[in-house]
Amino acid sequence: AKYISQRDNRPIMPKDIFHLDGFVCVGTDTELYINMPIGELAFSENNQITQIYLGSGVTSIGSGAFSACWKLTDILIPSTVTSMGQSVFWACESLKSVLFENALASISDNMFYHCKSLKCIVIPDGVTEIGGAAFQGCSALSEVVIPKSVTTIGLTAFWGCGSLTTIHYDGTIAQWKQIEKDQNGLSPVTITVYCSDGEVTDG
Repeated sequence: AKYISQRDNRPIMPKDIFHLDGFVCVGTDTELYINMPIGELAFSENNQITQIYLGSGVTSIGSGAFSACWKLTDILIPSTVTSMGQSVFWACESLKSVLFENALASISDNMFYHCKSLKCIVIPDGVTEIGGAAFQGCSALSEVVIPKSVTTIGLTAFWGCGSLTTIHYDGTIAQWKQIEKDQNGLSPVTITVYCSDGEVTDG
């Protein structure tokens, strides 16, 4: 089963979730409101969902929860979400906008892998790690904001981001240079990193 109701322990598939008395989620086949923790692969490969609204009851999002939701265009991650698994938005090719209300500990491995329509991402302050391949293959991604709390950028985190030419970093040049990052972590093109005390090229 892709999803289990905590009410009666029965499997819930995307075709079932049009109305469940508000306990799990309500919506249509293209728009959903979810107000409880989301399990692994909960809505994976759903090719109808375009909009998802997460309520305050969502505290965690499991690995691959929205992976390959090809028509999903945007999502707001509320401040109540404290953990997200790997590959949550893997291959969401229409995803254009992601907003975080609060900081997570990390951007997990493959979280936005091959989200080819994503153009800009603001990583919230407090994130310490950008996982491996987190944004790999995001070919439209042209601007990234990274807080000075980040200490690690994982293997191929931004590899294949051919449009990425600018990173805004909240810390100093010295702090940027101290970040642990694999030489393949950034895009193969030259990136200008704008820091609080100047700019440096990387990549």
